[in-house]
Amino acid sequence: MSRRLRRGRLSVVAGVLSAVLAACGAPGESVTGEPDPTPVAPSPVAVGSASHEVVAGGLTRSYRVYRPQQVADPAPLVFVFHGHGGSAAGIERHTGWNEWADRQGALIVYPEGVQAGFNAGNCCGVAQAQQVDDVAATLATIDAVGAAVPVDPARIYSTGFSNGASMSYRLGCETDRFAAIGPVAGIQYVPCESPSNTSVLHLHGLADATVPPAGQTRFDGTVVRPLEEVVAQWRSGLRCAPATVTLVDTDEGDLRTIAASCPGGRDVTLITLERLGHTWPLAADGLDATARVSQFFEEHRR
Repeated sequence: MSRRLRRGRLSVVAGVLSAVLAACGAPGESVTGEPDPTPVAPSPVAVGSASHEVVAGGLTRSYRVYRPQQVADPAPLVFVFHGHGGSAAGIERHTGWNEWADRQGALIVYPEGVQAGFNAGNCCGVAQAQQVDDVAATLATIDAVGAAVPVDPARIYSTGFSNGASMSYRLGCETDRFAAIGPVAGIQYVPCESPSNTSVLHLHGLADATVPPAGQTRFDGTVVRPLEEVVAQWRSGLRCAPATVTLVDTDEGDLRTIAASCPGGRDVTLITLERLGHTWPLAADGLDATARVSQFFEEHRR
């Protein structure tokens, strides 16, 4: 069965906003993919970091937004998804995306998972078990933020750690809204034979025992594909040129980059660090994830 991209819409109306989302109904009901017709008033986005809410599929969803003093017009918008068991505030503190936003005049959104998780396909937790429609929630959040601050539709991005990385993959596979995604220490759980025209930069530690890059069969029988197989599928789907491989010797072992250029200015790149475990890497780890992913985002527009 072919995959239908969910596009949503980026509203420019300052008054009433129709939230774009799939109607999940109560947790546990099936996802229909139909938009919620109920209009909601946009929430102002003040300077600094604050919590906001949006209604998606009958659920009230929380997210944090960071707005710098000076915002580009229109502004880039970056989603940063936390890992399973994490929180929006936690990944905001740890990753340093707000500092990048100050330099770029960008908006950063930190979604809050349902019971600390996102439904990224065959993962994770209550959100996956109850089939929460986190794709619809993300589309609704794009509209809610865009109703308050002009957002550049050509510069919308998603990154995340672990479960949040898998959520970024799902958004890249099932919508056409993202210019690039930057998964960190996660894997793709949804089928994606024909990915949307989205660039990918994946960062992963080869010593990651939680999400092994070689793949695994989980206790519930779910088969997690090898990371390089997932990235190769994106290269194939985007009709990329043959990949090039570079190795750099660091204190944390080999830093390996597999990069491929694709038609339309797209790129698919995998960076692995030999002795890195399951973490959002900082400069002290030999790989600054925020610096690498943000640079990649700056280089790509839809």
